[in-house]
Amino acid sequence: GVDYFRSYMEDLNIPYQNLKCVHIAGTNGKGSTTNYLRSILQSAGYQVGTFTSPYLIHHYDRIRINDIDISEAAFLDIAKQYGQSWIDYDLGMFEIDMMIACVYFLTSHVDICIFETGLGGRLDMTNIIHPLVCAITNIGMDHMQILGDTYAQIAYEKAGIIKPNTPVSTMEQKSECLEVFKNIATQQQAHFVPMAKVDIVSKEPLSFMHREHIYSLSSKAVYQCENAALALEVSYYLNDYLITNEHRQKGLQTIWKGRFEVLRDEPLFIIDGAHNVA
Repeated sequence: GVDYFRSYMEDLNIPYQNLKCVHIAGTNGKGSTTNYLRSILQSAGYQVGTFTSPYLIHHYDRIRINDIDISEAAFLDIAKQYGQSWIDYDLGMFEIDMMIACVYFLTSHVDICIFETGLGGRLDMTNIIHPLVCAITNIGMDHMQILGDTYAQIAYEKAGIIKPNTPVSTMEQKSECLEVFKNIATQQQAHFVPMAKVDIVSKEPLSFMHREHIYSLSSKAVYQCENAALALEVSYYLNDYLITNEHRQKGLQTIWKGRFEVLRDEPLFIIDGAHNVA
């Protein structure tokens, strides 16, 4: 559980609470939103750590700094240093990955890191962190045997990442989910920012409106406008970071591999790793 994992990190004196971070939950779009925000912050000149799952090519791509995977050598160094403790505390793989990410980001002195939840939020091992901002992409019917079989139940699990006095934004539009988010935000005295449906202004190039600015994407996937808009919104709540609209526009010229990724134009060939109906 989260409390057990938190006590493990504290027993080993890993100062994970020193990390400045953003926490992202949701059913779909977490990786894409993380990647857009990473790219925006990187465009502004910051060192950005990201923790995502599952991996796409190999295990190391779950843990990155400025979109570069952790090296096998760095991974093994941390394993050699802490491996016995993983056995002593009987940690699972996701806990080990989360722990490695925290150690790697701390020793690399990143300016900020973005943690994507693995499953749900309330009971997810990433939930040991206290972020600067939380974001929830959307709520869909997935992992129902664990998270519940109604939108409200799943929303409750995702909303578990909301922390006291911390802004939380969401792209979710369903009223039953928004009601759950609002109630939990009120309990936590968190500033809740529900976003309006994205206004798409062009398909070629794919462009949308956010805060009275028009932004374009290199992706052809219309749904990515929602993920990009959420990343943009989060960037406005990172008050300690100097981010301009030029950084935001430049940062959106990135793709998240394996999500409506165009590999060839002639003939058109697209791959997508979607695993649920939504």
